[in-house]
Amino acid sequence: RVGAGSDYEQPVLDMEDLVTVGKQHKICPFYHTRSLLKEAEIIFVPYNYLFDRDARETTLAEVDFANAILIFDEAHNLEEF
Repeated sequence: RVGAGSDYEQPVLDMEDLVTVGKQHKICPFYHTRSLLKEAEIIFVPYNYLFDRDARETTLAEVDFANAILIFDEAHNLEEF
């Protein structure tokens, strides 16, 4: 959803959609999606981003982890950390 109380909902975009949007609007899909993090209700990232301080402080800097629920897919891989 875009904006508090907004009736507009952002569609879910796959990689091909993001590349198309990037080309149409002459923007970088990576940085565009990063700009949407603050308003996102669900964010999917590789779990190693959560354990990497640099990733948390740059790529995920807009995420409010104090109010987040984390779900680990492939959690059996966490023992490697």
